[in-house]
Amino acid sequence: MKREDGYVTVSITAETSVSASGEVEFNKAKVGASVEGSVEAGKGMTYEVKMKEADFEKLKRGEIAPPHPLNPETIPDGTSIKMEQSQFTGYGLDVGLSYHAAELGISGDVRQGQGMSIEVSRTGDKLQMTAGPTEFIENNGKVSLGVGPVSVSMGRSDTLKEYKLRTAEFDLSSPAGKEAFESFAKDGRMPEKEGPGVSNTLRFDKINYESTGGKVGLDIGPINLETDGTTNTGEYLITHHPDGTKPVTSDITYGGDHPDITIEQKYDKEGKLIPGSEKFAMKFDTTDGNARELLVYSFTGDEAKAKAARENDEPITLNLTAGDVKELQRRAREQPMSHMGLGGLLSDYDGNPVDPLMAVRNMAISPAYNEFRLAESYFGVFMDGDKQPLPGELKIG
Repeated sequence: MKREDGYVTVSITAETSVSASGEVEFNKAKVGASVEGSVEAGKGMTYEVKMKEADFEKLKRGEIAPPHPLNPETIPDGTSIKMEQSQFTGYGLDVGLSYHAAELGISGDVRQGQGMSIEVSRTGDKLQMTAGPTEFIENNGKVSLGVGPVSVSMGRSDTLKEYKLRTAEFDLSSPAGKEAFESFAKDGRMPEKEGPGVSNTLRFDKINYESTGGKVGLDIGPINLETDGTTNTGEYLITHHPDGTKPVTSDITYGGDHPDITIEQKYDKEGKLIPGSEKFAMKFDTTDGNARELLVYSFTGDEAKAKAARENDEPITLNLTAGDVKELQRRAREQPMSHMGLGGLLSDYDGNPVDPLMAVRNMAISPAYNEFRLAESYFGVFMDGDKQPLPGELKIG
């Protein structure tokens, strides 16, 4: 059991029975058990619940029925329920859930109880249904490397893992939304498109890439990415909106003493990058006092804050827009002998500024530029620019 921020997360075992209409019902709840088993008449069913402490106390006293994933009236506001797909046996959802399991590429694992999980959460009259790989749901969309239903070898030391997720939100205050949810409860198929009473019918692709050498090209949704031997891990999340747009978030970690980077982009329905949608974050975890001071001073111009950063070992994150990167490139090119320093790193062979994405990647991946060397180079640009803070937003911690 875990208590946090006024909520209790606990596994409960609900006694089950069959109604006159043949539906499985939940009766008395027992708190505390391992989460396992499936729904069968006359037996207990164990699953995880997160609910407000006041509702939890009512549940313990038997004043409210155990939350039933397919009966919204039993789900208090702010409550969420997590279950394995196998636990839905007996609900009549087998067809729909198997359909989604096959679509999500995990049908082979479902029979082993390691495939798809279902999460139901309620906020007011809105009921959110999510289906996907168990590891994805349990980690709130952050799948741990090394686990998952699909693992494709890209070579002797490279692996690619793919996860897919579906979610839909039902408005129970709307007759159409209530009807759509009842339809899901009957056949297990979540709506594919938004409609009256149904929204946020999103589909996600999550791809993890792990490498210890070699060069591999990845074609992920609307974007093409190429990794090289210095890449350790990459996590890519693509959200498919009903209007065809695709926000993409990439978290990339490079080996050695280099900053990690996060890239946010948005593509239109034709797969073209939407101008101005790119955002970048470079995370420096260096504990070198000199590097930390130079980095903070260069982007803030604040001597006191820069000196204080020496004694703080929390990560320093530099947030940049595409415009910030272009301004950094401009200032770097104005330095004397710029082609020998940061200006050369941010330009192509002809001296022209590279694309902002490539510029950020170059700063993070270059063998000649570790975190200290980058901080030192930023400081040089800062000093040559009459101590005008460099573009971007710096956060410590």
